[in-house]
Amino acid sequence: MKQFACGAVVPGCDALWVCSTEDQVMALVATHLRDDHGTEVTAEVRERMAAALYTVPSHGSMLAGAAA
Repeated sequence: MKQFACGAVVPGCDALWVCSTEDQVMALVATHLRDDHGTEVTAEVRERMAAALYTVPSHGSMLAGAAA
């Protein structure tokens, strides 16, 4: 499972995703950045996103792809 907190790239944003794969997280975050922050995913933003992506233990009751 992969976890990403938007606040790592956009200070003050409390959106959080936990998904099965990095690709799933990146796709959801890209949509969020565009729709909610008016920001496109540039190479620099993608590097910052990758640096803030964490592996978390998989839990059967966890909902994948949920945003806070």
